[in-house]
Amino acid sequence: MTWMPASTARLVRIAAIALVATACNNGPTSGTLTVNYQIGLGDTCEERGITSVRVRLDSGEYEEEADCNPSDPIVLTGVAAGNYDVLIHGLDATGTAVMDNLGPPDSDESVEIVGGSERAIDARLADAPAQVQVRWNTLIEGSAAQCSAVQSAFFEVTAYRGANPFMPEHLFECDAPPGYGFRTLPDENRVIDGNTLDGVLVRVLDESQVQIGDDLIFDITPPGPGRIVKIDITCDGPPTGAPTCTGEVEVDAATDTGDASATAGDESGSSG
Repeated sequence: MTWMPASTARLVRIAAIALVATACNNGPTSGTLTVNYQIGLGDTCEERGITSVRVRLDSGEYEEEADCNPSDPIVLTGVAAGNYDVLIHGLDATGTAVMDNLGPPDSDESVEIVGGSERAIDARLADAPAQVQVRWNTLIEGSAAQCSAVQSAFFEVTAYRGANPFMPEHLFECDAPPGYGFRTLPDENRVIDGNTLDGVLVRVLDESQVQIGDDLIFDITPPGPGRIVKIDITCDGPPTGAPTCTGEVEVDAATDTGDASATAGDESGSSG
């Protein structure tokens, strides 16, 4: 019989209990996912203003959030066997998702869980892109009007850093009823950098895509990663004439991260 110190025996018993607990959480049809994550290129949580990290599988059936600490992986247990999209958010003190894992590489964006097993992925969090959203209100002499009844048929939107657009302009069709919600400027390549986004240009066009009035230029303070810049346009005019369009801008926290938000100053644009 091999003798071992009492302290070693206690450690062995603790390890055995941990293995049994993991096995209980991972039945033959479920497993464990361990998420190891890195902030940027090795930054600290404090350097990037990250207070917590949230891991979500698919639409949130499995979710875990913990204080930001890259040396302490986030573990999800009892995950049903299957293939999942993995979304990891680095949240700041307001609950805004300012970093995520959706940039390259994409090896940390999906995972397969095998029943009765453990799986680990390594993720790198980078700045989340900012968003630009636009909403328009069409009026005739102060009363709400359908798009079909006014000259403002299209809204051309471009996001800028300095004198350079992040991408070509996008054309929104005025096809929504008055009071419709905000439309998001498409950014499939995630190029809108919230650290440098400092301007949005909106042009109002008629059915022939000829500009109505002057440019609506919104100079903004870069909102930071993960923030949403909201442009609210109002066009009001006579029944048969060209409208006068004005706009206001504000900055909100990302919509899926809670109710915390921050508002930018009173920047506004107008045309006539």
